[in-house]
Amino acid sequence: CRGPRTNTSDPPFGGGLVSMARCVQRVAALVRSGLVLRTAVAPLYPMLQSMTSSSASSRNAVFGSRGVHLHTAKQPKRPDNMPGVAARGISIPMDSSAASFEDQTGHTVEVRAEQMKEDDVVTELRRVFDTGETRSAEWRLSHLKAMKRMLIEHESEFIEALGKDLGKSHFEAKAEVSSVIVDIKIAQRCPEWMKPEKKQTPALLLPASTEVHNDPMGVALIISPFNFPVNQPLKPMVSAIAAGNCVVIKPAEKCIYVEALLVNLFPKYMDPKFFRVITGGPEVVKKILTFNWDIICFTGSGQIGKLVAKAAAENLTPVILELGGKNPVIVDENPGNLDVLAKRLIASKFMNAGQLCISTDYVVCLEGVAKDFEEACVRALKDMFGDDPRASEHYGRLVDAASTERVKGLLDTSVGRLVCGGEVSVADRYVAPTIIAEEPLDSPISQTEIFGPVVCFYTVKDLDAAAELVHKISHRHPLALYIFTKNKQFANHCLTRI
Repeated sequence: CRGPRTNTSDPPFGGGLVSMARCVQRVAALVRSGLVLRTAVAPLYPMLQSMTSSSASSRNAVFGSRGVHLHTAKQPKRPDNMPGVAARGISIPMDSSAASFEDQTGHTVEVRAEQMKEDDVVTELRRVFDTGETRSAEWRLSHLKAMKRMLIEHESEFIEALGKDLGKSHFEAKAEVSSVIVDIKIAQRCPEWMKPEKKQTPALLLPASTEVHNDPMGVALIISPFNFPVNQPLKPMVSAIAAGNCVVIKPAEKCIYVEALLVNLFPKYMDPKFFRVITGGPEVVKKILTFNWDIICFTGSGQIGKLVAKAAAENLTPVILELGGKNPVIVDENPGNLDVLAKRLIASKFMNAGQLCISTDYVVCLEGVAKDFEEACVRALKDMFGDDPRASEHYGRLVDAASTERVKGLLDTSVGRLVCGGEVSVADRYVAPTIIAEEPLDSPISQTEIFGPVVCFYTVKDLDAAAELVHKISHRHPLALYIFTKNKQFANHCLTRI
């Protein structure tokens, strides 16, 4: 990734759509062939008039809707009274196998995902990128400001959507939105990053001079996970814009309220000439990964990450993967104030109901502190969420029933000692904050990334045993490692061994 970034995990990206003429011709053919329902081609003139009657001075506020929306025709409609989302007949894309396009005339047309072509998504944006229009500092700053305005003016809608999708508290949801705004403020320094960097010229190349230029990649795709449905698509997009790229985002289909809000707001703030939204499920992702993007960013599981990398390799497309892992906390025999450390562990582990890639999956305690730290964590849980976490406004929910069933299945296979928690309500997407001790290392809950509000405690006699345990569970390379100690030598030894 050659463009400037505000964060090493936030790269630059891009995307595209068909022209109105090609779209109409294609849909007419599909209607004639019976592949698409005539009722899907419905003119939306009232919405069109409201979006196109603005004067030239208001083009930065409303660009019209040309984003790509992919969804399953058989799915039920979203509620018309969805907070912050206009009633636009967007289907819930839980298992998407159809593509829906809103063209410039306000017509909505549907085609099957397998009928979708690269011209529908990538080619038009690459043509725009090749004009050089996105390379100027003025272009980058104007679109960063547009995104910032979108987040500030609709902050309450984003917070409410995050609450509905994931049960996030007002504080946690606001923090997610604010983190993107912070990145935008940093990225507004992009004119400095655009300046060439002088480098020393090798003797064999004299009398030439040497400079490093930060070049945008072009058209990019950002595939976002469900656990941070605002943060994860928009933070990489901030970096992409700062680097001068066109961007296509694929929001998480499981977060239907946030997804619908992005679909509704993007055409009003982010010029569809350069930025698009694609929605849909696994079939849509599988299809668009066959397209020749200039860079792909994917955040999610290692299993899906392998498929993304394999698809990108077909076109030698650069890819940035942020994947999950089994993350340990190592607790030394002299870690400091146990109550303070327990609060830090509980707050980070059970944020977003444990749906966080760098969340702690297990705790490895040395023998001298294991019992006391376990008790401190139970006290911290009660202090943070009360006697009934289900009633706490600060405790979230899993994203859907399937995720809840998955975590329940892991709990059902556990043969360890249940320290606290364990209650599950699939209907409410609720899993109580759970601590399990003495779990066998070869059990599913020990070997699988939990991605939920469950943490396992293990006790070892020394650091060598702790390192051996981490290697067995995390396969030598955890995504994140946390060390609770006041001994710098112990911490350095952990970093050397793990």
